[in-house]
Amino acid sequence: MNDLVLISLLVLLVIRNFIKDKETWREIKKLHTSQLIGVTINFILTVLAITTLIFYGGNWLAAKFSNFFLQSFSFIVIVFLVLSCIGTLSDKAMNKITNGALPKK
Repeated sequence: MNDLVLISLLVLLVIRNFIKDKETWREIKKLHTSQLIGVTINFILTVLAITTLIFYGGNWLAAKFSNFFLQSFSFIVIVFLVLSCIGTLSDKAMNKITNGALPKK
């Protein structure tokens, strides 16, 4: 039950920050329907890929070490690598889908 509450709060926080950013909101209003669908699919696939790679890849690599420090360090390295690689790919895909309108920052 606590997980559901935390996930709901995270989704609400993302939506709140998304709506508060007026510049991005104006750019999104300019997008066509097919671009909005592409952006939504890209976002969902990005979240799924990051979650899957961090959970399975991080746990798989951390299980190779018996030392707690090495387990934690390897997990943090996996998180950093996954976020940077998938984030870069997601930005490129978003740029291509929206013809350069997103991401601005």
